[in-house]
Amino acid sequence: MEEELIKRARAGDSQAFRLLVEEYAELTGRLAETFLGSGQGAAEDALQEAWLDAWRSLGRFQLDKPFRPWICKLVVNRCRMALRQGRFRLVPLDSLDLYALPAVEDATGPVLQAETRAELREALAGLPPETRQILELRYFVGLEVNEIAAIVGLPAGTVKSKLHRSLEKLRKILSEKKLMVRE
Repeated sequence: MEEELIKRARAGDSQAFRLLVEEYAELTGRLAETFLGSGQGAAEDALQEAWLDAWRSLGRFQLDKPFRPWICKLVVNRCRMALRQGRFRLVPLDSLDLYALPAVEDATGPVLQAETRAELREALAGLPPETRQILELRYFVGLEVNEIAAIVGLPAGTVKSKLHRSLEKLRKILSEKKLMVRE
């Protein structure tokens, strides 16, 4: 089905391209917001430019490759260009709604949720940018290891090991923080 949509879009069928955009709108939106935040329209602008790039370069897309990592790479590249050009600033992680936790029934729930999000933001800030980015792509955007590898330009095995090591480091940072609070 997807391959057929791509072929039709290549032939100039804008309806087929619109269906591709709709299929990947949520994923690409989360991806752009992860890099640029949801304020000031930065993510929306980069996303629109990425989809224009996709439309223009669809003829060069290799049909034997998966579309999802390809469009994600275009979105990430547009976000990086926007950041390099200084058109947008990196936003604090707390402005993203990606850390939302399930609702808690009692009155302590919102306080605990805010505390947990703050601890997570602080722990993530202690990681190197590349490591933090890989974690965000995996757990906040929901990309698979091979998709992350295509985006960041690393072998899948390297991404897996970085994920494993960074999760261990994140757990250690969070557990040390809890020990310090208890003392």
